[in-house]
Amino acid sequence: IGSTKDRLNTLDPSFLSASFSRFGGVAKSALNGLLDSAKTLSLTLAGLTLGAGILGTNKIFSAVNAFGDLQAQTGLLQGQLKLTADEMTRLKQTSIDLGNDLTLPGVSAVDATEAIKQLTLNGITLNDSLTASKSVLQLAKIANIDFGESARYVATQLNTFGLSGDKASDIANRLAKSSTAGGVTISEFGYAVNQVGLVSKQAGLNFDELSNLLAVFSKNGLRGSDAGTSLKTALLRLIAPSGSALDVIDNLNLEFFDANKNIKPLPQLVGELQRGFKGLSQEAKLGALNELFGSDAIRA
Repeated sequence: IGSTKDRLNTLDPSFLSASFSRFGGVAKSALNGLLDSAKTLSLTLAGLTLGAGILGTNKIFSAVNAFGDLQAQTGLLQGQLKLTADEMTRLKQTSIDLGNDLTLPGVSAVDATEAIKQLTLNGITLNDSLTASKSVLQLAKIANIDFGESARYVATQLNTFGLSGDKASDIANRLAKSSTAGGVTISEFGYAVNQVGLVSKQAGLNFDELSNLLAVFSKNGLRGSDAGTSLKTALLRLIAPSGSALDVIDNLNLEFFDANKNIKPLPQLVGELQRGFKGLSQEAKLGALNELFGSDAIRA
C-alpha cells in the first residue's frame, strides 16, 4: 500500500484529474446508452404485450359471448323439445359446423341454431331439421330474408308434400329458381305457395309442378298470395265440381279423373280442356271457363 501511495504522489495532479474526467465521461455515455436502450426495449415490449393483451381480451370476450349465446339458444331448444344429451350434442355440433362453413359467409353457430329452432317450431323433426338447416341458411342469404322466414317456407313445403329433411335443398333451390323465373321475390313466391300448397297436393300436383305453374302466373302478372288463392279456388272447383260446372263437364265430355277416381296429372288435365274446347268460339270458351272455375279463379 505504501509503495502504491508513493507512486500516486509522483503523478501530476492535472493528469489524474483529466484521466478521471475522461473515464467518467465515457462511463456516463455508456451507462446512458444502456439505459436508453433498456428503456426503448422495455417500452417496445410493453407495447407489444399491451397490444396482444387487448386483442386477446377482445377475442376472448367475443368467444365467451358467442358461446353464451349458443348455450342459451340450444338450452331453450332443449327445454322446448325435451332433447336427450345425445341430441343436444348433435345439435351443438351441427350448429358449430355450419357456423364454420366457408360456403355460408356471415352465418354464425347461433344463426344456425335459430334456423334449426324455426324448423322444429314449424313441425319438422329434429333429425330432418339438422339435415335441412344448411339449405334454410343458404336460401335466407340468397333471398336476403331472415332465417325464420326462410325456415317457414321450407318447412311448409316439406310438411305439405310429405318430404323428408334431405329434400330441403331441392325445395330451397326450386323456390329460388321459380321466383327468379317469375320475376318475383322469394317472399312473394312463398306467399303464393303457402296459399295453394295443400290443395295442390290433394289435386295430385307435386312441388315442382306447382312451382312451374306459379312461375308462369307470375310472368303473366298474377303473383303473390293472389296467384295462390286463384289457383287454389280453381283446383278446388276442379276436384269437386258442382252446379253449372257439372253441366259444362257433361256437355263437353270432359274427364278429369282416371278409372281409379284419382285426378289426372296436370298435363292430361290441360289436354282435356284443349280437346273439349276445340271448335268453340272465344266467347264460348270464356263462358265455359267461368262456369268451371269461377270469375276469380279464371285468372289462373
